[in-house]
Amino acid sequence: MVLTWSNSVNYKNWDFGIVLRANIGNWVYNDFEASNVSKSSTASLPLSNLMANRFIFNDLGVKGAMSDYFVRNASFLRCDNITVGYTWPSLINDALRLRLYGAVQNPFVITKYSGLDPEVFSGVDKNIYPRPITVSLGVVASF
Repeated sequence: MVLTWSNSVNYKNWDFGIVLRANIGNWVYNDFEASNVSKSSTASLPLSNLMANRFIFNDLGVKGAMSDYFVRNASFLRCDNITVGYTWPSLINDALRLRLYGAVQNPFVITKYSGLDPEVFSGVDKNIYPRPITVSLGVVASF
């Protein structure tokens, strides 16, 4: 289930906008985690009983096949954008309208997913870089 919520609020000369997006019931195979595990590291006590049948590896510790052990719940709530601005409606004898604003893209993600980014389009998380947080400041002048 995909949910989106966007809202903008104006108070006097101030404006505030926010865009939130959620994906509930999202499942991702964490390939990055799976490629960094070997059976030999879990074969000693006390994990030998719990982990012996979880992975499919050959004798050299090389991953032989994907295991559903690494399929993770990747439901999330992501804030796509937050914008705050202030507008001066009439400057220089009503000849200029000026707006200053600040915006943040991708400021936060709320999730229980242990990987870097729960939003993986292929369903297999093998990226090692998270999405960047972008901050921008701007001026809009109308004559």
